[in-house]
Amino acid sequence: MKKIIAVALVAASVLVMTGCQKEEENPGAAALSALKSDADKAAKDAKKAADAAATEAKKAADAAAAEAKKAAK
Repeated sequence: MKKIIAVALVAASVLVMTGCQKEEENPGAAALSALKSDADKAAKDAKKAADAAATEAKKAADAAAAEAKKAAK
């Protein structure tokens, strides 16, 4: 009788420690979320680089136009 009570107490303590309902783990969702955030960051970085390149190209074109205008005088 004591063994049955001991086993029941162990089983009850295991249930209390672990709980009856486990959260559903989805490791694929975490990896997908990480990839999405990396892709978003890369897209932002690429846009910044493209904007900077466009600004530099506009400055160079303006400088060239000013030099051409100066040379034409």
